[in-house]
Amino acid sequence: MAKKAKSRTIMVRLISMAMTGYYRTMQRPRAHQPLSMLKYDPIGTTPSFVAVLITRLRFRLPLENANVQL
Repeated sequence: MAKKAKSRTIMVRLISMAMTGYYRTMQRPRAHQPLSMLKYDPIGTTPSFVAVLITRLRFRLPLENANVQL
């Protein structure tokens, strides 16, 4: 039996560089360049107009029976 084909998209977790624990989860094409963006971090940014660099951390979605820690 042939192996299952890989998905065209992967789930990516973008983590705030302010080290507040804030993250965004996005879906991007597998062949695309790594993501990074300036977004508002609601946990630790003061004043409210400050944007924080959010960078990429790739992760796999855990299986139902697997004990996976990210």
